[in-house]
Order: sequence, then structure tokens, then C-alpha cells
Amino acid sequence: EMLEHGMPPTCGFGFGERLFAFLVDKPLREVTLFPLVKPIGEGQEHE
Repeated sequence: EMLEHGMPPTCGFGFGERLFAFLVDKPLREVTLFPLVKPIGEGQEHE
């Protein structure tokens, strides 16, 4: 029934991305292929 609405059921907490971030010693936001889009706060530079 979920496929009728367009989104298949998903689960998980991004273990692969978290493990990779730990192994390369980088923040999760840098290693995520499609990071969440958030507005830039004060004091942050646009990349």
C-alpha cells in the first residue's frame, strides 16, 4: 500500500555513512552524499 503513495518503506540509521565518517575522521555532514539542506547561519561561510 505504501508503494501506491510513491515511497517504499525504509528503515535504518545510516550505519554505513557513520562508520565511513568515523574511519576517515570527518564530520558526517562532509561524507554524506546528499546532506540535509539547511540555511547558512551567522558566522558560517558559503562553500
